[in-house]
Amino acid sequence: MQTWSVHMRSPRKLWRDAGAGGFFTLNIIVGGNVLTALAHPFLLGELLVRGVMSAFDDSVASFFAKPFIELYLATIAAGYLTTIVIGVIGLAKRNLLREAWVLALTPVYWIFLSLAAWRALYQLLTEPYHSGKDRARSRPNVPYVSGRSQPDGMRDQSD
Repeated sequence: MQTWSVHMRSPRKLWRDAGAGGFFTLNIIVGGNVLTALAHPFLLGELLVRGVMSAFDDSVASFFAKPFIELYLATIAAGYLTTIVIGVIGLAKRNLLREAWVLALTPVYWIFLSLAAWRALYQLLTEPYHSGKDRARSRPNVPYVSGRSQPDGMRDQSD
C-alpha cells in the first residue's frame, strides 16, 4: 500500500518517468493485488451468505441469478488460480512438486492475506509514518544501529 501510494503521489510524474506501460503495470500489479486482498472478504462473504440463504429459503432469489455473481466467482477463481499457478511454477523450478498439496490451502492463504491487507490499511491510516519493519521500534531491547556494520563481537546474536 505504501509503495503504491508513494508512487501515485504524483501520477503525472510517474506517467512521464515510467511511461504508459510502467504506469499501468504498477497500478495493476501493486494496486490490483492490494485491492483484491481488501475485496476478498466481501466477495467471499457475499457468496457464502447468498449460498446459505438460497439453500434454506425459497423466497430468496436464486443465488446464481444475483447481479454480478459471475464477476464475484471469476474474481475469486482468478485470484486462487493465479496463486496456485505461481506456486506450481515455483515448486517445479525447485524440484519440489511433491509439496504441491499445500496449494490446496489457497483459500485459507487468501483469508489470511485479506486480514493482513486490512491490518496494513488500518495501520497506514492510524500510524502513517510507522513501519512494521522498523527493528528499533518492534524490538526495543535489541541494540540496533542503522546503516553501520558492527564488529563480530558486537552483532546481535538473537537473529
